[in-house]
Formats: sequence, C-alpha cells, structure tokens
Amino acid sequence: MDTREYIKSLLTNISADIEILFVANVVNKTEIKDFRKTKDSIITEYFTEDEYNQMLIAIRQNGYNVNVFFNEDEFIKFILNHSNNATMPKYVVFNLARNGTGLCKKSLIPSFCDVYNLPSTGSNAYITCLGRHKFHYNAILRQNNISAVKSWLYTKQGWLNGIEPPNNMKLIAKPTYESASRGVRDSSIFEYSTDSIRLLNNLYNEFEQDVIVQEFIQGYEVQVPLIIGDDPLVLEPVAITINNSPNLAEKIITYDLAFSEEYSFAAYSSINKKISDKLIDEAIKTAKCLGMENYGRVDFRIDANGNYYITDISTHPYLIGHSAFAFVFKEMELEYKDIFACIIELTYHKQLVF
Repeated sequence: MDTREYIKSLLTNISADIEILFVANVVNKTEIKDFRKTKDSIITEYFTEDEYNQMLIAIRQNGYNVNVFFNEDEFIKFILNHSNNATMPKYVVFNLARNGTGLCKKSLIPSFCDVYNLPSTGSNAYITCLGRHKFHYNAILRQNNISAVKSWLYTKQGWLNGIEPPNNMKLIAKPTYESASRGVRDSSIFEYSTDSIRLLNNLYNEFEQDVIVQEFIQGYEVQVPLIIGDDPLVLEPVAITINNSPNLAEKIITYDLAFSEEYSFAAYSSINKKISDKLIDEAIKTAKCLGMENYGRVDFRIDANGNYYITDISTHPYLIGHSAFAFVFKEMELEYKDIFACIIELTYHKQLVF
C-alpha cells in the first residue's frame, strides 16, 4: 500500500464521535510568555488568526466537535476539572502549543497528556524535547550513519570539549533549541576565524542558550513530511523556492522571511528523482532512529554534487495552508482537511491498541 492509499484508508471511517481539544498559540489570543530580550520575538511561533481559523475549519469539516484553547494553562485546568468525566476516553488532543522559553516548552502538553492517558498528536514528550535540541539529535543521527550535517556546539565556556570547526569553513550559526527561524539572519552565515567568536558570543547572550554551528551547505533546501503509523511513510519531498528558484545557493529562510512567508514550494522529484528517492530512505531511517511518532518532518540541504545532509527535524511541523504538508496533500489530490483527519485518526486508533 502506497502512502496515498494508506491515507485514504484512514479517511474511510472518520471517528466523528470523538472530541478534539485543540491547543494552539495565536496572535492576539494567547498571552505572550517571552522572557528573553531578543529582537526575534516568539511571535513567529504563534499562528495568525487566519492561519488558526484555516486549521480549525479544516478539523470541523471532518465532522469532529472541537473545543479550543489558546493557552496551555487553560487546557490543563479543563482536564483537571473533567478528569472524572465519562467522555475522557473520547478526547484527542491536537497540540500545536509552544508558548514561553526553554528547551522543553513544547513538551508540556505531551507530558501532561501522558499523565492522564490522553491521546495527543505528534511525538511524545521525550522525542518532542529531543527534537528541539539540534546538537543532540544531530549527534544521535551521525552515530547511526545517517547523513546529518557536521555540527559543533558553542557554549558559555566556549567550544564543547574544545572541538571547533576548521578555519575558513563556511558555517551557519543558530540558537540550539529555537524554531520558526528565530535567531537565523543573513549574518548567521560566515567563514570561521577567530573573529567569529564575537558573533557566537552575541548570539549566545541574546538567546541565553548554546549555539549550534553547522557546516553551511549551498544549494537546495528540501523538507520531507512523514505520516507515522506502525512504520514511517514518507510524503513527496518538497523543495523550498525563493523568487521561483529551487536552487537557493546561499539563501536561507531567515526570521524575516519566515515571518513574511515570501517563499514557495515545488516537488523535488521533478528536479532530481534519484536524489528525491534517497531523501525518502534517509527520512525513514531518521524517524525510526529517533522514535518520531504520528507525523513529522525531516529537512535537508543538498549541494551541487548531489550530496545531502539533514539540517533539522520537526516533531510538530507546521500544517497551515502555507506549508510542505499542505503542498503535498494538494499534489496527491487530497483535501486540506484530510491532513487533520489523517493525524487525528492515527492518534486515536493508536491509543485504542494500547
């Protein structure tokens, strides 16, 4: 059974009697809890009201009843007040919340759901937390012969274990456990020298966390979405395009670009089918190695010689209309609402097995 057929099979019997508890942070709805003084606000991790409404409508179009929460504490209070309710077994938590600061902020809801045996979309609390620490999962992947990009960690005490990149290597520096391109700017790309330490110190002090430094790969950037049941199933690899070109060369999705969404998508298999197939295999190995659950995404950069390197993963990737998931579902001639039904049905039926 191919991926499209598997998704269609999930959609044949929608469990419309379950109730979705939809937890998401939304601009002008969520109380902002950003405790760091940085110009790259966590607002890029929130959904606009339009984006949120797109997803809410899509979930409801499948026939699900939806209860909405804009703040994590509201959801927690709701469960505490209903923990003896007979309807608890019919809840599925659709979690997209990531408010606040710190490595494990996305793990709050998955961890809480584990305590109350509530099925929650996305990976469990541990994998969610691991998926935010770019250096840790990179080290795990490289140890298992998976093609993750060369990486180093810059800490408050300097280079971890005294290991630093070679001089003159082209690098990119990012805060270790941020997402939505926070801390990623044009100046994040540089050739390493002793002068680079000032940039790294500034980034460390601004975000108050270690800085991951990776070899910068010029070329294509490709996102590979996954649907994960008993085994990972990979959707079509999706190339990022800027100014209608999939070959980004030295371009990256900076904080400003992520905020404006001035980039598009293209099917990477139409650019290079052979490498596209290799990315599928590597994404499957990655999901299995890290124990990703339900759905996720693996991101690559590909150089001019066809060498590919994993640069990032996401355990709760964006599902808005402007996303790799939405692009691929449209390419498969599936509806936008099918993304949410697929994820919800996987989550609900997995809980029934246990």
